[in-house]
Amino acid sequence: MASEGSQQQQQQQQQRVALKKELTLMHGVAVIVGIIIGSGIFLSPVGVIREVKSVGASLCIWAASGVFSILGALCYAELGVAIPKSGGEYIYIKEAFGPLIGFLTLWTIFFMVCAVPTAASALIFAEYVLRGFPETACMPDGWAAKLLGACAISLLTAINCINVKWAAKTQIIFTGCKLLALVIIIILGFIHVGKGYSNNLQDAFEGSDINGKTLAFGFYAGFWAYGGWNYLNFLIEELQNPYRNLPLAIVISITIVTAVYLLANVAYAAVLSPEQIISSNAVAITFANDKMGPAAFLMPLFVAISVFGAINGGTMSISRVFYVGAREGQLPEFLAMISYKQLTPLPSLIVMLIISLALLFLADIWTLINLLGFAFNIILTLTMSSLLYLRYSRPNLHRPIKIPLPIPVFVLLWCFGLVAMTIYQAPDQSLKCLGFIAVGIPVYFLCVAWERKPASFQRRYHGLTLALQKVFMVVTGETQADEDQEAAPKEDAAIKSE
Repeated sequence: MASEGSQQQQQQQQQRVALKKELTLMHGVAVIVGIIIGSGIFLSPVGVIREVKSVGASLCIWAASGVFSILGALCYAELGVAIPKSGGEYIYIKEAFGPLIGFLTLWTIFFMVCAVPTAASALIFAEYVLRGFPETACMPDGWAAKLLGACAISLLTAINCINVKWAAKTQIIFTGCKLLALVIIIILGFIHVGKGYSNNLQDAFEGSDINGKTLAFGFYAGFWAYGGWNYLNFLIEELQNPYRNLPLAIVISITIVTAVYLLANVAYAAVLSPEQIISSNAVAITFANDKMGPAAFLMPLFVAISVFGAINGGTMSISRVFYVGAREGQLPEFLAMISYKQLTPLPSLIVMLIISLALLFLADIWTLINLLGFAFNIILTLTMSSLLYLRYSRPNLHRPIKIPLPIPVFVLLWCFGLVAMTIYQAPDQSLKCLGFIAVGIPVYFLCVAWERKPASFQRRYHGLTLALQKVFMVVTGETQADEDQEAAPKEDAAIKSE
């Protein structure tokens, strides 16, 4: 009887139409490392050294940025295992502060945090690929780069639509390639030092310009290069054994990134003077031209591969925010559906593709990028506030991981300080971003809070949803997140009874 019951349970699980738990610890590490290491470490370490003016001070900021990223990521690990739902910041903020603030977070992620970096990364990818094809420069208004970028986004979206494992394996391959490129830079830099050329590393702190403003802006540039450590939380429902693998993946990946970033910056500084770094548009390319000789042409290819992997990781992760937002009733029902054959969030991936392509061809991406950092820091501040508020309002919530209180308090104060500083230093951009977020308030009351919409509208809405469901062959997905949460207090009760 017991064996028959277990067989029936296995059959029911196989028949469930839900996102599968197919991501292992290695996949998790590849997702985080692959997203964090995009174009930044290859193109613009100049941002840090331009502020503090010396190699030694810049290395300190790179190290501090890595430590701060680990602290922030550990806070996300606590939230991720306490609320084991995909969706990342959106779901945590909604759980803590209610549907309106949650929707404004979703609104900001939907139109800014997801599509803007994807479109910008696609342009960077295309520009570095096209460096090997000078004849494309004759195409007007950068259309060659836009078309190639659109092809890259479309290809990666197709891979993510077909199979989550394919997307995860793609992420592992491209993460390995970008780490290989950085290892080459590190080895060449240390060989340069080993030959006795270490003048640039002597008196490393000479000429430092250290004050509150330069440290803050230098840290902002360094911390931004670590962006992406929060993306695995978007995929937690597809991560095997998340209580173990989420914190492990976070610690392993950010430790790897911090070590690689520090060693790469030492290699850059050993070969290039601070003046050369500051004047370079692409530090890795300048480095390659100096040290790699005829093989220097490989570095633009490595940059393109790195950015391609970052686009794949972002596509795989952020599409889950749309899926969860619809499942929570704050986006159209169609986005809460998954392909019944591939078991992937097909509608969310398609919508993300459409928004990314629209921004790629129709918007000034680089203007939007300036607003993105401020928007992300607002969301990060709200997320840290959520952690502290949930500790106060739901003290009995099952928390397999509980970070010491001073850590989230410190991260919150620092994030709030960055928001305040941005408002003070760039009020025009800040007001534009805040104005865009505020537009979401009437949208929320009209589209989400207003439940008694006219019957004719509801019939047409239902008919459109049904038609799209038939066209794309998708069904409403199930989730194990609530089952996981219900099981957690039973573990506590069992411990107490013992």
